[in-house]
Amino acid sequence: MTEPERTRTPEQAAAWSKVEEERRNAGPRPPAGPGAAALARVVIGVLVVAAALTAYFAMSPDVPDDRTDVLLLVGLVGGGAALAASALPRD
Repeated sequence: MTEPERTRTPEQAAAWSKVEEERRNAGPRPPAGPGAAALARVVIGVLVVAAALTAYFAMSPDVPDDRTDVLLLVGLVGGGAALAASALPRD
């Protein structure tokens, strides 16, 4: 069985030639940047690390239990932020 040959109306031919001309005239696509989800994860990571280091060095060194408590709190906040970021749509 052979399929019948498809023919285009003059309007369709004109539309297709316009599309092909636009494709030829279009420049290369710009490279895609990082997605919003990836950027959010990086920002959250940097903020958590900065908070952990600030809290660790700001606490008095003579009471090591305070440092442990703060690091635990920062870790829990960071884990919650990472969990929230994992719900962002994938790119």
